[in-house]
Amino acid sequence: MDHPLIRKLRHFVDFNDSEVGALRALSAVQLPFNPTESLIAAEQDTRGGAMLLNRGWALRYRLLRDGRRQILNFVLPGDFLDPTAFVTGKADFSVTSITEGSVSAVDTDALFRLFDTSTRIAAAFWWNSAHEAAMA
Repeated sequence: MDHPLIRKLRHFVDFNDSEVGALRALSAVQLPFNPTESLIAAEQDTRGGAMLLNRGWALRYRLLRDGRRQILNFVLPGDFLDPTAFVTGKADFSVTSITEGSVSAVDTDALFRLFDTSTRIAAAFWWNSAHEAAMA
């Protein structure tokens, strides 16, 4: 089975073997989680990187003033839990798991080095971000 991030980004760019290997390396270490586990808390410091969902489902939400939870959207394999983490350094919302699964911590510096060495990968991330923003 193909890697979920690679499968997602291949909608925008057809990667060569070297690029596939570099993308696979981003999620080499996978951390398991259980259903209803908090994966990111709002305002959490994310300057070191972002979490990539490899397996399972999660949801993004905000807590309203009255304590209710507003679900923003769902996170599926191949998605970053907080895609703005590479830029803002703080989570804009919380993320909790729906099913069991696994995530990988993706280091910001490692991702930016990858962008330096492969403009095609950088372009795929850019296209993906534009696509997600259009859907939001």
